Amino acid sequence: MNEWYSVVKLYTGPPQGFEAWLWDTLEIPQCILSIASYEPSAAQPNGYFTCDYHGCHKEYKSKQARNNHFDVAHLGAHQRCPDCGNILMNQNSLARHQRTHCLARRSDMHLLT
Repeated sequence: MNEWYSVVKLYTGPPQGFEAWLWDTLEIPQCILSIASYEPSAAQPNGYFTCDYHGCHKEYKSKQARNNHFDVAHLGAHQRCPDCGNILMNQNSLARHQRTHCLARRSDMHLLT
């Protein structure tokens, strides 16, 4: 950990330039920098979409459901409701929650009418 901290504290530029600076500092070979981006696998012959995360074999009926699972389960992505603080899976879940379930939002709207 101390080695990592000593590398990070050497950087004096703006935050948006850190990644490029780090690649140069660590002397990452150019061939690695041009690796194609990851594209999740297509539907299986049975029509299901399988999670590609190593060791995870969950299957979903839609690509969106598989992608939501990956973002939440493996990347830790989530959306927090600004009205009540509930944590939801994605932006669509947040919008649905705010329309139908969020008591804090519904209470505030009631006060406005």
